[in-house]
Amino acid sequence: MPRQAEGTLTAADESTTLVIPFVVPAGIRSFRLKFNYTPDHPEGAELRNQISASIYGPDGKTAEINRPDRWSDGVTVGPEPSGGVGAKIVSPGEWKLFISTHRVTSPDVHYTVDLEWHLPSDDVAPARVDITPLPDGWLRGDLHAHTWYSDGHWTTSALASFMFERGLDFSTLTDHNTIDGLPEFLSYDGTALTTLGGNEVSTFRGHMLALGVTDRLVDWRDPDGTLRPLPDIADEIHDAGGMAVICHPLSIGDPWCCGCRWEHEDMMPGNARAVEIWNGTWDDDKNGGGIKLWQTWLSEGHRLVATAGSDMHGPPQPAHLKRRAAHNVVYAIERGRDAVLKALKAGHSYVSAGPVCTLQAEENGQVWIMGDTVEASEPVTVTATWNGVPDGARLMLNVDGHPQPIPTSIQGVFETVLNPASFRWATLEVWDDEGALLVSNPIYGQR
Repeated sequence: MPRQAEGTLTAADESTTLVIPFVVPAGIRSFRLKFNYTPDHPEGAELRNQISASIYGPDGKTAEINRPDRWSDGVTVGPEPSGGVGAKIVSPGEWKLFISTHRVTSPDVHYTVDLEWHLPSDDVAPARVDITPLPDGWLRGDLHAHTWYSDGHWTTSALASFMFERGLDFSTLTDHNTIDGLPEFLSYDGTALTTLGGNEVSTFRGHMLALGVTDRLVDWRDPDGTLRPLPDIADEIHDAGGMAVICHPLSIGDPWCCGCRWEHEDMMPGNARAVEIWNGTWDDDKNGGGIKLWQTWLSEGHRLVATAGSDMHGPPQPAHLKRRAAHNVVYAIERGRDAVLKALKAGHSYVSAGPVCTLQAEENGQVWIMGDTVEASEPVTVTATWNGVPDGARLMLNVDGHPQPIPTSIQGVFETVLNPASFRWATLEVWDDEGALLVSNPIYGQR
C-alpha cells in the first residue's frame, strides 16, 4: 500500500488538527486509507495516546473514527465501505485527512498514512454499446430503477455504483409506492454521479413516475383506502415541482404483470407531461408500440416528453447487458438535480442506445432545440447532427409521422427547410432491423 504521509506528534500538538490533503484520480470506485500511530499505550503511562482521524471529500465529511483499532487495517471509502462508514460514490478531486491530537502521553508519537486505490470491479460486465462522448452541456443517465425498499434485489449503494460504473452522469431511484430509500440514495449525489429521486405510483391499472418529488410520498390511495383519481395525482406531482411520467404504457398487463399496462382512460395521456417510450431492454411490442402511441398523442396535439428507463431491479446477468437498452441524454448545461430536471421538463433530451445527436431549427440567428416551439413566421433551417450510428442503421427526420430518409453515415450533418405553419412535430430517429437506436424529442411547429 503506497505511503502517503508520515510524521511525529508531541505534546505540543495536543488540541490541534493536522490536515493532510490527497487527490483521488478520476475513475476510482473506492479507496482504502490506513492510518496508524505508535505507541498506542506507552509503557508505564496511565493513559493511552488519544488521536482521532476524519476523512473529508469534495462533498463534505465522509468518515469519523475515534478508535485506533478501526484504522489499523485500513478503512474503505466507497459504495461498499467498511463498517461504520456511510456508503458513498467516490468523487475525484482533493480529499483531506484530518488528524486530531487529543492527548500525547509518550515523548512522541510516530504516525503513517497509506492509501490504496480500487478501480471498478472487473466482474461487472460493461454496457453493451460503447459510450460515445457527448458534446459539452449534455449528460447521460437513467430515470427509473428500484431497490430492496420495494421489489428490487439490491441496495441503494449497489444501484448507484452500477450506474456510475456504466459511465452515466445521473441515476434515479423510483421505488414502487415508497420513498424510504431516497435519503440514502440522494446522499450519494456528487461530482461523479448526480442522484435524482421520486416514486413509481403503482396502481391497479398503470404506473406513473412522480419524478423529482423527493420530500413526500405521492400515494395512489387516500388514508381511508379510497383510490385517488390519476389526474389529481399528476396535479400533485406538478404542484410539487415534479414531472408525471406515464411508465411502460404498452407493457404486458394482467395477470402476468398486474397493473403494468396503462389502462387509465382518463389519462390518455390526460395531464401527464411525459411518457416512458423505452422501458428496459428493447421489445417491439412494449417499446416499439410505446413510441407509436407517443407519436399518436403528439399528432393529436399533446406535448409529451419522451423518456427511457432501465427499470432495473437488481444486478443484471451478463446476458442481460448484451441486450439493447436506452439512456436519456439531456441538455442540462451543468450538473445537478435541478439542472437535469429542468432540462427534462423542457424536453431538451433524447433517448438513445448508443448514438448521439443534436436537432435544432434556426431562423435569423434564433435557435430552437428539441422540446422547443419554433416561433417564426418564415421557413426555418432544420439541422441534425449525429455520431456513433452503426453500419446498417437508418436515419430519418420524422415529420408528423411521415419519415423522411437521411443519407446514413457513422457521423454527419443534415439540413432541410421546414415551414413552421406546415408541421406539428419533427423528431430525429435512428433504427435498424432490431428496432430503435435513437429517438429525439420533437421540435414543435405551429400547425
